[in-house]
Amino acid sequence: MGYVVRVRRASDNSEQDFTADAVSDGTLESFCGVGDGFVSTWYDQSGNGNNATQATIASQPKIVNSGALVTGGLDFDGTSSCMATQSIDLTGTDNLAIFSVLTKDVDDVARLAWEFSPTVNANDGSFFFIFPVTSTIEAQVSSKGTTPNPPLINNADLKDSFSPFLINIETDISDPIINFRANGTEYVNDSSTQGTGNYGNHQFFIGARDQSSLFYDGKIQEFILFPLKQANRTAIEDSINDHYNIY
Repeated sequence: MGYVVRVRRASDNSEQDFTADAVSDGTLESFCGVGDGFVSTWYDQSGNGNNATQATIASQPKIVNSGALVTGGLDFDGTSSCMATQSIDLTGTDNLAIFSVLTKDVDDVARLAWEFSPTVNANDGSFFFIFPVTSTIEAQVSSKGTTPNPPLINNADLKDSFSPFLINIETDISDPIINFRANGTEYVNDSSTQGTGNYGNHQFFIGARDQSSLFYDGKIQEFILFPLKQANRTAIEDSINDHYNIY
């Protein structure tokens, strides 16, 4: 089994790679001792090398807290922690599908869980997931365009629950309509007017917008990107749900 994370222990800033088994069987906690552990690399499991990294110590998400493994995935603090992939070339890609498991820790202001954005112009062709947006709008998803009018998802379950959510978003490159699912349920977009986008070289920013604002306060434990829509999206959701027992 390959490595899933590279962790820095706070006591002496030493770093080490860990497999999924080593994370769950206590090996990681032993490495960190009674202190904290932070993720410097979240390894891509697809074999494509699209790892998410964070070299700045103060911005690394936490995985071990005072000697105990964080429950629910990587802990983003809502202040500075975030990660970013290298540039990913989507030239010729027609559509995208994202599956993500996340748990929010606060419900006060707009916080961006992740953003997929062009490396040339971050406002041209980006799409993102914000959770929550305001006291009345529970989630916001946007796709494509320099001045987007993003679909708004209104549902009390999305706002009031602090349990893990399985989010699935699908979008066509040439079509502004976004398909949004949470915990296996399809939600109707209140708005779907978008511009056209530039889908060449992109980066994923996890836990913040462009690593500089709207920092996410919560846990993220799964993030899967497919460069095409998935006809078996329900089966993928079922598999993820079986693993994490979300709903």
